[in-house]
Amino acid sequence: MRTHRNKKIEYWSSTQLVYATECEEFYYKGSDEVVPEGQAIGMDVEILDKALRRDGNVDLILFEDIYWNPPW
Repeated sequence: MRTHRNKKIEYWSSTQLVYATECEEFYYKGSDEVVPEGQAIGMDVEILDKALRRDGNVDLILFEDIYWNPPW
């Protein structure tokens, strides 16, 4: 899969949705409101350096309208 928004995802395998927890660390870009617990914030994507080859790296790719700002 090629994407113009995130060039590091040239090849990918399985994905998994990731959801906000009770910890206030994900926010909506437009309003700076906390993403409520249980709302999807992005996907875990296994990054591959070549088609059909696994390198073991998994990155959290946030949805376009979400940003991460942990309290620590």
